[in-house]
Amino acid sequence: MSRFLFPAALFLFLLQVTCAKPPVRMPAEEVPRPLPPQVSEFVPRKVYDLNIIPAWEGVLQSLRETNMPLTVRDRDKGILRTDYIKGGEIRRMGKAFSTRYKYNIFLFRESEQRTILNVRCLYEVKERNGQSFRNANDLYLDEVILLEKELYRIIESTLSGAEASSAPGVKAEGKEKASAIPEAPEPKALPPVSSRESQTPPPPAKGETATSPRPEQKAEATMPQPIIYLVTRKNANLRERPSTRSKILLTLKAGRKVEKIQESGNWVQVRIWETTTGWIFKDLLQEAPP
Repeated sequence: MSRFLFPAALFLFLLQVTCAKPPVRMPAEEVPRPLPPQVSEFVPRKVYDLNIIPAWEGVLQSLRETNMPLTVRDRDKGILRTDYIKGGEIRRMGKAFSTRYKYNIFLFRESEQRTILNVRCLYEVKERNGQSFRNANDLYLDEVILLEKELYRIIESTLSGAEASSAPGVKAEGKEKASAIPEAPEPKALPPVSSRESQTPPPPAKGETATSPRPEQKAEATMPQPIIYLVTRKNANLRERPSTRSKILLTLKAGRKVEKIQESGNWVQVRIWETTTGWIFKDLLQEAPP
């Protein structure tokens, strides 16, 4: 009988010890961050009414203004490749991961005056103390789409301006408007002095006050001139909100012109490329000379 009591007592003891331990909590998966509305709703055009050469120069200008380092620049093949750019840190399954990404940009000639733009982002991650990065495009597809759309949006601002300036008929229209402006009429000759003196009204009688005719006042609607600032320091950050903890939208180089929108404390909200707005620390700007 005792040989059956010992195993039973041991089983009850192990069951009690197991039930006394706190429950183990499994780490939850990281919830993907939602895309910002201005990026998630943006639809890249990808085809522009430009010759391949001005399209190539416009893409290069956009990359220079955002200080993106280039490792490959082959105009004959229409290939641009950036160096790796450090991304933010993410957490997954209770572990911290470092991220980095780079862009492959391709330009194709669709016709003599049409160029196709293709942007591809390579997104990589590694554990904070890991040895090497690995491809994570499939794991973080939302982040890849966000990064690609951001670069498409930056490049499109430049190429759209190039399209507007090179559109056929713009110069001709300007000439037609200039020729349509009527010439100012020649001033009428004044009558002789004696004739003018005869037309001068007599002085007012005693007790009367002279009244001068009131000139017609024409209200002229004048548009306020925009205030332009210059970036005075290299690698000035354009942020989403007026805070050093806010997301960095772009990094601007010294000498970049920006248009002031408003001020808030030590921050100035500015506009670039007619579409992109953000906040820059006021000490990094100075008013541009007229």
